[in-house]
Amino acid sequence: MIYNKNIPNIEKPCIKKCCLNENDVCLGCFRTLDDMRTWHKSSRDEKIKMLSLAEVRKDTHYDSKTLS
Repeated sequence: MIYNKNIPNIEKPCIKKCCLNENDVCLGCFRTLDDMRTWHKSSRDEKIKMLSLAEVRKDTHYDSKTLS
């Protein structure tokens, strides 16, 4: 997913379906527990990086489910 640099604020991607896996990754939004803890004090660029990594984790999670 590409994030528009012109949007001033990035809302947290929480979908209120939190369930952490064994790696402390939420299976709702795919952020790490550390990402969730630091979101409110993270810079815009840090949030974009967190969301990009979450998207990769999400894709990897569903790809591995498809292969099983």
